[in-house]
Amino acid sequence: GTNGTLTVVTATVNHGDSAFVQVVADVANGYHIAEITDNAGGSLTLGENTDTDVMYGLGDVQQDIEVCATFAHNLYPITVVNQNPEIGTIVPSVDSSWTWGEDVPFVITPSSECYVISEITVDGATLTAGTDYTITGDTYTFMNVVDEHSITVGFDTVVYKMTATIDPASSATVTTGEANCGQNWDFVMEAAEGQHLAMIFVDYVLDTVFTNQEDTYTYTVEDVHGDHNVIVYTAIDEYAVNVTTIGEGVTNIDGDTTAVYNTTLDFTFTPNACNELVSFTINDVEFIDSLSSLAYTWTATEDAIVVVTYDS
Repeated sequence: GTNGTLTVVTATVNHGDSAFVQVVADVANGYHIAEITDNAGGSLTLGENTDTDVMYGLGDVQQDIEVCATFAHNLYPITVVNQNPEIGTIVPSVDSSWTWGEDVPFVITPSSECYVISEITVDGATLTAGTDYTITGDTYTFMNVVDEHSITVGFDTVVYKMTATIDPASSATVTTGEANCGQNWDFVMEAAEGQHLAMIFVDYVLDTVFTNQEDTYTYTVEDVHGDHNVIVYTAIDEYAVNVTTIGEGVTNIDGDTTAVYNTTLDFTFTPNACNELVSFTINDVEFIDSLSSLAYTWTATEDAIVVVTYDS
């Protein structure tokens, strides 16, 4: 046959003697011995890559003998492992054998833009992302296959950063972290006690939906496909104070005024002659029994309606 040689060890033998033919495959070009037959009915089936040099024996020779050999190209298995088949593919996707000398490409593709190649390991060696392959999809080719190989691929979800910047003069908390591609992310913003949210920027654009100056606010980023950032400004709460004086007397604070959170208003009460302070309420709560003098210091934590009553 071609792609190998047959060498008769004993060219002429006596009737009934044995003879031998050495069959050698063309190893340099990737061949092995597939089968050896002779015209006396003998045969030997081989077929492994290692079947490259066989001494074929002929016993009890009683006629002229012709020996034939068939050679075949070596086949080499490539083992394929996909660790995350639900989010990416490798094609071919199953273990298979390939002919000696072939170039065998494997196409590796994440199933959507929300996934990337996280690993390619070839024959036990891990390739480097960005240098050896592109994470958004690539092809790895085994060139000139002359041995067994293996390839393992892995895929992962793209993750984006959700960050927040708090104005240095402000005080607030914001939920931050990492969001998987394609999911929704809630930026939950909460002003510190005594403050309210004043302005919010999302990805450096003013959020015009936010108008109520409330203490808490949630901005939802839908179908995340990139990093996002919020910038939060707060302002100190300011409370409305209305003071009404009834009867004959003077209260140092009267009418409408304002007070910033956690600041104080010092009330002093001066009844006219023959009168006395009989009632002092803040938001309908009576404080007259709490006074040790005709003065009271109130700390602003809410709007207040103050009623001061003098009587004879």
